[in-house]
Amino acid sequence: MTINVLYTINGKYKNLMLASCISMLINNSDKAFNIHIIVSDFTKFDYDFCENVLKDYKNVTWKFYQLESFDIRKYGIPDWRESQIANARLFFQEYIDLSGIDKLLYLDADTMLNDDINKLYSIDISEYEYASSLDYMGSFFIHENYCNAGVLNASLDISLKRRLEKNGLSQYFNSGVLLFDIQKWVSEDLEKQIADFCFLHDISRFRLPDQDVLNYGLTEYITKLPFRYNINPYAFLGKTTKFYFKEGKRVMAYKDITSDIENPIIYHLYGFSKVKPWTVTKTNPL
Repeated sequence: MTINVLYTINGKYKNLMLASCISMLINNSDKAFNIHIIVSDFTKFDYDFCENVLKDYKNVTWKFYQLESFDIRKYGIPDWRESQIANARLFFQEYIDLSGIDKLLYLDADTMLNDDINKLYSIDISEYEYASSLDYMGSFFIHENYCNAGVLNASLDISLKRRLEKNGLSQYFNSGVLLFDIQKWVSEDLEKQIADFCFLHDISRFRLPDQDVLNYGLTEYITKLPFRYNINPYAFLGKTTKFYFKEGKRVMAYKDITSDIENPIIYHLYGFSKVKPWTVTKTNPL
């Protein structure tokens, strides 16, 4: 089996993306990977640098795609850090030839894989909860149609419950690790549903554009993955962790994450007051 993985990056994030790739390849040396990289603001040096690193690994092929080859701006999705590159994950089928691809794993550049990726690919989605939430217009959704299960798989974000309630959601998912069932995604024409949602709603004030679009626009298609597939630095704050994940405060309580912290699969190094693990201060718990 060849595993297909997607990253979307600009030149500033190439080193982080390569570190993520290496963590995946060394923990899965018995598997073959196709890595799809949608890029923006890449120089010849950036392309050469990536290729010089990846060529040392025999179990991987890779391909670059230009962000500008498809017009994402026509959907009116706000930029993230002055770029549309983060929103490219929503329209991956405009870039990648999906023939022969069963599943596609999207990873943010600041992820690190700690274990065998088969544990994610072989998940029995029937073991996990379906998402239930209020949609953007206030109608209540509950997964009653099993055929929707597993189309898009993601872990819960660490949002405050009161913030979700204010915005009409009961659950909210993090878009840094996404597992797509390609056949279901295409047959349900979910890219068109994303486009329709963007055209029909005022999304100009979305704070986390791609993540908000997925949560509001495709809520009934998201199946919850365990926290171990998208563990953030807040889970490692020592004594502060129990307070941070206080029951009733966030969508996850401390008791809900303890087992996952002990069995991590993917770390996601976002947040923590914008202090990253590689910064000189070394205040980040990872």
